[in-house]
Parts: sequence; C-alpha cells; structure tokens
Amino acid sequence: MEEFSPLQYIRLDQLNEEYRARYGAAIALLKEEVGEGDLYENVVARAMITPNGAWYECADLAAEFSGISGGPVSYRFLTEREALTLLQNLDHLSREIDHHNSRHFDLLALYTRAGIVDGRGVYLYRHLPSPEASVRPPRSLGKFRPDQLPLFYRCRLDTMLTVEGVNLQRGVVFGLALPGDKNLYVEMAYEGVSLQNLGAMPQTPLEQ
Repeated sequence: MEEFSPLQYIRLDQLNEEYRARYGAAIALLKEEVGEGDLYENVVARAMITPNGAWYECADLAAEFSGISGGPVSYRFLTEREALTLLQNLDHLSREIDHHNSRHFDLLALYTRAGIVDGRGVYLYRHLPSPEASVRPPRSLGKFRPDQLPLFYRCRLDTMLTVEGVNLQRGVVFGLALPGDKNLYVEMAYEGVSLQNLGAMPQTPLEQ
C-alpha cells in the first residue's frame, strides 16, 4: 500500500477538516436518506448503493463526495475493457465541449492512492465553458492513461452532447475498480435547476 509523507498527511487532514466543518451535516443527512445497502470499496474510494439512492467518497479526500437520494440509481458492472472504452469516450468528449453545447465537464481519474497529493497518479480535467474562454479556461492536472484502468473515476457533466456508453447528459457518473474483471459503474442523473457540488471548494489538492 502506498504511504503519504507526514507533510502530506497534515495537508490532507487540514483540507478534510475544513470540508467536514462546512458540509459534514449535509453529507450525514444524505447518507441517512440513502440508507444501508450494497457497499463496494477499494483502497481509494467506496460507494453505497441502495433502492433509495447512492453515494461515493474518496478514502483520503473528504471533498471528493457525491450522492443522490429519493429513488434507485442506474448501475452495472463492466469488464476492464468496457470501463476503459467508456473512459476514452469521456476523454474524447472533453475536447468537443464549448459554451454552445455544455455548461460543465469535470473528469477525475485516480490511478494510485498517492496521486491525490503528488499529482503523478491522477488525471483531472475541469471545464466550465463560457463565451469568454479566457475567463474560465479548462484546468488540467496529470496525464490521462487510455490503457490503464483507474482505481476510481468520476465525471460530472451538464451537456447537450451524448457519450457512447453513458445514459445521461446531466449528472454524475463514477466507477470503482474491483477484484476480478468486475468493475462498478454508476450513473446519478440530476434534474434540478443547477448542479450542486459539495466539493466545489476554492482549492483542493487536485487543483494545485
């Protein structure tokens, strides 16, 4: 298992403490509404799926959390090749979005646990399109690895474009690599006026 340095632990603890102070009550309420069901986890993240919703969270980064309650979510298990193809499709979409067809695109892939901090085992691409591209240009960190399945990945999107293998255009999709050729894939469709992301803090280790 990969280990963080003492300074990295301190940095994560400070960020996680700030996040929990802001959103801990909201997260606890959502988890309570979703309830107990099937728990899937690996060294990087875990996910809960029940007839009343789903949520996921990263083991070492409290700010990387999302969930939905009020009814069943769509999920299935993918082979490694199927999961890689889906991720490649999402990566391709990132090069097509602009302010005419999308409002939000945020793709994260964690290839190693330590990648959360040092950036060598993570890929992040975030784009909030606007007519003035220089105001909110895309931000990226790390390198996308088309032939390596991440331990965890998620994509938040709000777009008019379609992605092969993804059955929503507005919401969150995420996946967990599990033992054997059986990898969890979940879709959480959002139907409100705007996407609300509890992880939208000014800075996280993934953005520095």
